[in-house]
This record gives sequence, structure tokens and C-alpha cells, in this order.
Amino acid sequence: MLKQSLHFKRAAVSLAAIAAFGASGVVSAQGLDSAESKLFANYVTDDMLLNADKDAQNWLHYGRDYQTTRYSPLSQVNRENVKKLTPVWNLSFGVLEGQDSQAVAVNGTIYVTTSFNKVIAVDAASGKVHWKYDRELPGDVFPKLCCDVVNRGVAVYKNKVYLATLDAHIVALDAASGKVVWDKKIGDYTYAETFTIMPMALQNKIIFGTAG
Repeated sequence: MLKQSLHFKRAAVSLAAIAAFGASGVVSAQGLDSAESKLFANYVTDDMLLNADKDAQNWLHYGRDYQTTRYSPLSQVNRENVKKLTPVWNLSFGVLEGQDSQAVAVNGTIYVTTSFNKVIAVDAASGKVHWKYDRELPGDVFPKLCCDVVNRGVAVYKNKVYLATLDAHIVALDAASGKVVWDKKIGDYTYAETFTIMPMALQNKIIFGTAG
């Protein structure tokens, strides 16, 4: 059984520069089409998501594309020169527990989650942290979890970052600032309806499923 005290453990989990569903759900991706938001450099369109398999510069989905091919056509690093790679930067997430997240990369910004539903936006070139979101989880959620305190990642769609939380919420964060735009309760964690999944964005909808 997980204890609440786990929430306060800290250690060095690093980011190098580089389910079985009990229920499922869909929420509307609201408030995304203002002229100002479309000027944001990391604005992710439906066309970008549909053609992610042709986009060598970004990693927009779990598994890179809707087909989850996990294949990158980039060729700068190959069998001959991979042994010459050296670290450019390293970032500690500051948590001890498992790191199951798959990062999303959009126009030079990496969005990655950690255990306990933290979200971090990082400059891919420098490792500079643009912003962090640290969710406050209720202490009684931990005994209900099926799959530890991990999170698989976020969806980035239009000008927002979408997180599915351990206490059964979907949270929309402003992609530029990390501020909460809206927070919607989807399930009841007291019945072991908890989220570790990386949501999927599709045609103004955010698709997800529960764990446990």
C-alpha cells in the first residue's frame, strides 16, 4: 500500500535532452480559437496532429503519431557517430518514484510529466525550465491507485496542455505559462477511478481512459 508520505520523497530523476481501461471519456477542448492564441509559437493544429508522421522536427503524440509508430526519420545521429555523443544539459525532476512519461516536443519546447502529476515545460536546446505545474493530490488517493503514482504524459493541442490526474480530473494548462485554464472532475477516485494515461487530442476533443 502506498503511503501519503511518499508524496514528499525527492531524488534525482533526470531528463536528458533527448491500459487497460476501466472506463473511458471524452471532454471538449474549449476556448482555443482566439486570434491571439493562434499566434503562440507552440499552437498545435489538427493538421499538425494528423500529419505528425511527416513532421521530423516535432514529437506530438504518444508514439509520435496516431499510429504510434515510435519512428523518427531524423538521420543526424547514426551508427557511426552515436558513440561521440556527449551530454549538453541535464535536468533533475526532483522525485524518487517511477518515470513512465513520454515527452511531447513542440517547436523546441519539451512538455513532460513526472510522478505525482507534475508537468514541466523545458527548452529543448538549453534545458531551461519555462514553467512547472505541481498538482496537490488528496492524501487518501494513494491507497486507491492500481499502478503506482506515475503518469504517462500530456497532450498538447492548440494553445493548451492536457493532463489526466491521479484523482480523476482532466486539467487544461496554458501552454505558454503553465497556468490552469480549467480543471474538470471526470471520475471518483474513491472508487479507484484514477488516471495515469497520456490523453489524446482529436478534432476539438480530449480522449482518455481510467486505470484500475
